[in-house]
Amino acid sequence: MATASSSFILVQLLAISLSVLVTGVASASSSSPGQSTTPNINGSDTDLAALLAFKDQLSDPLGVLARSWTTNVSFCRWKGVSCSQPQQRVTALSLTSVPLQGELSPHLGNLSFLMQLDLTNTSLSGTIPADLGRLYQLRNLNLSTNGLSGPIPGTISNLSQLEVLDLGCNTLSKKIFPELLQQLPNLQILALNDNELSGQIPPYLFNNTPSLRYISLGSNSLSGHIPTELGLMRELSYLHLGNNQLAGPIPSSFANLSKMSDLILHTNQLSGSVPATLGNIRALKFFQLLDNNLSGDLDFLSSLSNCRQLQVLDITSNSFSGGLPDHVGNLSTKLSMFYASDNKITGVLPSTLANLSDLYRVYLHNNLLTGAIPELITLMQNLVYLDVSGNDMSGPIPTQIGMLKSLQRVYLYRNKFLFHLDKLVGLYLSNNYFSGALPADVSGLKLVILIDISSNILTGKIPDSFGQLRMLTHLGLSHNSFEDMIPASFQELTSLELLDISSNKLSGTIPMFLASFTFLTTLNLSFNKLEGKIPEEGIFSNITLTSLIGNNGLCGSPRLGFSPCLEKSDSTDRHLLKLLLPAATIAFVSIVLCVYLIIKRKLKNKSVHPSVADPILDMQKEQAIRSFDAECRVLRMARHRNLIKILNTCSNLDLRILVLEYMPNGSLDTLLHAEGRRHLGFLKRLDIMLDVSMAMEYLHHEHHEVVLHCDLKPTNVLFDDDMTAHVADFGIAKFLLGDDNSKITAIIPGTLGYMAPEYGSLGKASRKSDVFSYGIVLLEVFTGKRPTDPMFDGELSIRQWVHQAFPSELASVLDDQLLQEASSTCNLNDSLLPILELGLLCSSDSPEQRMSMSTVVSKLKKIKMDHEKNISNNEERYP
Repeated sequence: MATASSSFILVQLLAISLSVLVTGVASASSSSPGQSTTPNINGSDTDLAALLAFKDQLSDPLGVLARSWTTNVSFCRWKGVSCSQPQQRVTALSLTSVPLQGELSPHLGNLSFLMQLDLTNTSLSGTIPADLGRLYQLRNLNLSTNGLSGPIPGTISNLSQLEVLDLGCNTLSKKIFPELLQQLPNLQILALNDNELSGQIPPYLFNNTPSLRYISLGSNSLSGHIPTELGLMRELSYLHLGNNQLAGPIPSSFANLSKMSDLILHTNQLSGSVPATLGNIRALKFFQLLDNNLSGDLDFLSSLSNCRQLQVLDITSNSFSGGLPDHVGNLSTKLSMFYASDNKITGVLPSTLANLSDLYRVYLHNNLLTGAIPELITLMQNLVYLDVSGNDMSGPIPTQIGMLKSLQRVYLYRNKFLFHLDKLVGLYLSNNYFSGALPADVSGLKLVILIDISSNILTGKIPDSFGQLRMLTHLGLSHNSFEDMIPASFQELTSLELLDISSNKLSGTIPMFLASFTFLTTLNLSFNKLEGKIPEEGIFSNITLTSLIGNNGLCGSPRLGFSPCLEKSDSTDRHLLKLLLPAATIAFVSIVLCVYLIIKRKLKNKSVHPSVADPILDMQKEQAIRSFDAECRVLRMARHRNLIKILNTCSNLDLRILVLEYMPNGSLDTLLHAEGRRHLGFLKRLDIMLDVSMAMEYLHHEHHEVVLHCDLKPTNVLFDDDMTAHVADFGIAKFLLGDDNSKITAIIPGTLGYMAPEYGSLGKASRKSDVFSYGIVLLEVFTGKRPTDPMFDGELSIRQWVHQAFPSELASVLDDQLLQEASSTCNLNDSLLPILELGLLCSSDSPEQRMSMSTVVSKLKKIKMDHEKNISNNEERYP
C-alpha cells in the first residue's frame, strides 16, 4: 500500500509545514511594542554562516545552490530558504528532490529559529549530525529517501516541538534508542521505514506520544514481539510494521485503535490466531497479514464484518485452516481485494461471496478447496481477477461466467474442472495464463463442438485423446508452446472446419490425412518446426503462404515459393544438408555481395553502400584499415545480448566488409524522429536505454579488456524482431587497460553533439567519454530533441536546455508523447525526474562528475523497479 501511505504522509507534511510557517510569521509579528524590531545582526550572521557551511559540504552537481545561494543576495531569498519577519532568521530549509550530494553539516544545528528541515531525496550520505538535536524550535524533520547511514542520534529526543520525524528510505542501522520519543509529546508522524534498523521495538517507546497518528517502521530488521503498548495510541490511524522479523502474537490491545485505517503486518514471523476483537477497529480499510506463521480457523472474518470501510484483506501465505465461512459474505461491501492464497483452507467456495459486489480481485490459489465454483459468482459484475488454481475443485464451470463483462483473467489450472464436463459444447479459455501440460485424458468433453485455448503458456504434447472428440468442429491451440508431432489421432476429427495450431513448437511432417477432411475450410500451421512435403490435395490445393510460413523445413508447393523436395531417402544426407545449408547460404551471400561491390567500385570508382551489410570500408584509407580491424576484433570477442553479432567478413586488397546480424526494425534515431513515428511509451524508452547501458557496462567493465565505443548515438542503436536494442558500429572502438583513469588519444572523431568535451577538443577518450555520449542519448530519448537540433545554437545545448528546466519545469522539455502520458499517469512524473537527473549527471562537462556505466545500470534498474511497483500499487488501490 505504498501509494496510500505516501499520499497520507504528503498531506500531513503539507498541513504541518503550512502550520510551521504560519506559526513562525505569527510569532515574529507579535512582538511587544517595546521590543526592538531591528534585525538581529549577530543571529543573521550565524544563520548565514550555517547555510554556507551546509553548502560547502555538498557537491551540488547541477549547480542549483551555486546559482541561487550567492552572497550578493539576502539568504532569505535563496532557493529553499524561508525567514521570519522582521528578524530575518531562517525558519525553514526545504530543498526536496534537489540533487545535493554530500554530507550534512553539523553547523545546521546553529539555525536556532529553524522550524522545518526538509531534504527529502537530495542524495545525502554520511551520518545524521548529533548537532541537529539543538534545533529546539524544529517541528518538521524530513531526511527521507537518501543514503544516510549509522544510528539515529539520541539527541533527536531534545526536539520537544517536533511534529514530523521522517527518516525513511535510508540505510540507518543499529537499535532504536529507547528514549528517542520520550520528550516528543507533539509528534504526529514517525517514519523510519526502509532502513536497516535492528533489535526490538522498545516497549515504552511510545509512552509519551499521545498525538501520534502515523507510524511506519516497515522494511527493517526489527525482531521481538510487537509492544502491546501500541494499543494505547488512540489517535493512531496508520501502522506499518511489515517486512521485519517480528514474532509472537498480534496484540489483542490493537482492538482499542478505533481510528486505525491501515494495519500492515505482512512478511514477519507472527504466530497464533487473529484476535476476534480486531473487529472493533471500525475505521479499518487495509488489513495485511500475508507471509506470516498465523494459524487457526477463519472465524475472525465474522468480527471483521463490523469494519464497514474495509477495502483490502490479505491473509496470503499463512497456515490458516478450516473452511471459508458463509459469513465471509457479510464483510464490507466496499471490499475490493480478498487474498487468501497459500493456506490450508478446506471446504467449498461459499456462494455468499457474491454479496461482495465491489470485489474485483479474489485470490484463493494453493489451498485445499473442493466442490464447484458457485453459480452466484456470475452476479459479481466488478470481478476482474479470479484465481482458484492449485486446489481440488471439480464440477461444472458456471454457464454464465462468460457474461462477467469486467472479467479479464481466470486461473483454474491444477484442479479437476473442465475436462470432465460431459454436457459442455464450447470451451473458451484463450488469452489467459494457463501453463503446464494439458491433461492426458480430455475425452470427457464428449459433446464439445468448439475448443479455443489459444494464447496461453501451455507446453508438452497435444493429448492423443483429442481424437475421441468426434463432434469437434473448431479447435484452436495456437500461440502456446506445444511440442512433438501433430497427433495421429487427429485423423478421427473428420468434422473439423477450423484447425489452428500455429505459433507452437510442433515438429515432424504434415499429416496427409488433413487433405482428406472435406469440411476443413480454415487451416493454420504457420510458425512451427514442421518439415517435409506439403500435401497437394483438399484444403492444400488453395492454401495460402500465411498458413504455412515459418516452417523452414517444408518443401514442395512451388506456387507458394517453397523449394522443391529432394528425392533422397538417406536421412543422414538430409541432416547433413540441414547443418550445412545455413552456413553455405551465408558464405555464398557474402561472396556474391563482395564480388558485386568490388566490380561496382571498379566500374564507378567510388564508394559503395549496400543496404544489407553494415560497414563497408575503403581500404585505401589508413583510418579505415584500423577501423575495420578494431571492429572485427571487438565483435568477434564480445558476447552480449545487446551487442550486434558479426556473421561473416569479406575482403580483398581494396575492400573489406562485415556481414552483421540483420536488424529488421531499424535504428533508435528512426524510432524517435521519423515522420509518422510509432508511439513510444515511457516504459519502452526506459527498457531501450537500459539495454544500451547494459551493453556499454559489458564493454567497459565485463569484457576481458576494456572497450570504448567512441561513437555512441541513436543511429548506432538497432532493433531486432522483438524490439530488443543492440549497440552497433564499433568502427572507431578503442581498447584500454582495465583502469578507470586510463585515457587514450583518438585520431578518429566521433559525432558532433554526442562527443564529450575532452574528446572533441583534445582527442582524449576514456570510459567517461562514452558515459557522456550515453547521457546525451538519454536526454534525446526522453525529450525527443537531437543535440544537433537548430534550436541548440550558440551557448544553448541540449544539456543546458534540460538543466534550465530541472526540476520544476520538466514538462517544457518532454517529448510530446511522454507529456501526454505524464498528464494521465501521476506516477510517471516521479520516474521522469531521476531519469533526466541521470542524463544531466552523465553529460556533465567534468569527467569526474560522470558516473560509471555500472552505476548507470544500477540506477536505471531501480528506477524501473520503483516505477513498476508504483503502477502495481496504484492498480491494486485504484482498479
